[in-house]
Amino acid sequence: MSKAVQIPVAGSMEASGEARIITRNGSLGDAPGRWQDSLKDMFTSYRELAAFLDLPIAAFDDLDAVTRQFPLRATRAFVSRIRRGDPDDPLLRQIMPDAKELQTSAATTTDPLAEKAFTTQAGVVRKYRHRALFILTGACAIHCRYCFRRHFPYEQHRQSRQLWDDTVAELAIDPELQEIILSGGDPLMLDDHALASLFSSLQQIPGLQRIRLHTRMPSVLPGRITSPLIELLRSCRQKVIVVNHINHAHEIDESVVQANRQLREVCTLLNQTVLLKGVNDSARAQIELSHALFDAGILPYYLHLPDAVDAAGHFMMAASTASELYAEMLTALPGYLVPRLVYEDPGYLSKVPLQPALESLTRKTL
Repeated sequence: MSKAVQIPVAGSMEASGEARIITRNGSLGDAPGRWQDSLKDMFTSYRELAAFLDLPIAAFDDLDAVTRQFPLRATRAFVSRIRRGDPDDPLLRQIMPDAKELQTSAATTTDPLAEKAFTTQAGVVRKYRHRALFILTGACAIHCRYCFRRHFPYEQHRQSRQLWDDTVAELAIDPELQEIILSGGDPLMLDDHALASLFSSLQQIPGLQRIRLHTRMPSVLPGRITSPLIELLRSCRQKVIVVNHINHAHEIDESVVQANRQLREVCTLLNQTVLLKGVNDSARAQIELSHALFDAGILPYYLHLPDAVDAAGHFMMAASTASELYAEMLTALPGYLVPRLVYEDPGYLSKVPLQPALESLTRKTL
């Protein structure tokens, strides 16, 4: 018999498209704690952020049209790791709006992974065999400017506890389903009570072996890793995998190490990185990141080429350049610290490895 999650469940909760911009009245948690309070004190103005970091406002002025399309959101924990006075800081580039976001290109689209074709009305993506991805919320504690779901119609996939139960009941009849991937937005924007309700519902799936959470919270808001959350994950009968999303070694400070140390007691920890032009597009940056991740108890998992999403084309880089960078990583790192270099193509039923000419790139010249 499945072990039930013992954490008390809160009342009815919804995580709708409007929750992309976190409300300031604690509606995502019925008893706001320290981490919810931190969400009320985030940077949402590029002018305020530039002033805080001693950056020349002229370099970031007149970005209102950009932020109307995709607002700025960044936690103070994340911003505290940005170098003051440096407009080219790799962490700043991930969150600061850019006029380039207004440029259009035939090479990009609002739905680069064709998720619309694979997503049910309940926000479940069924693309990969044995797995189902659950888009729980549109809310994030940070708005990554390269986000592949920045145009996703979250308002069409409103969630509630009743809908969760109905969706899980439908998934439970699939005899091949082995893994649930919790995504968003960020699944850890839901409070511990809401997550406990969901985890309890997931116990209805008899063949479920793993629950995977894709999240930036351990790094952008380490205080989110609460004792109730750890106990919830510990009580789960399935194996839980937490996939961090960390792009640069400078994102990892002692608070991030501590948060992941707590998670490591009950979860397998992996990391996925997006290879971003102007952020981490050098072998040195990637090598330093792999070492920093391992020191924090996190195993490098995927190194993604960025998805071809509208407004983020300036982050993209040539596949040949990525391959050359990756070859340098292979020669400098032990195999267990080398993530898989991949990209997503909606025409494939898996991530696509990108390894052209690696043999020639790494061959020793005598």
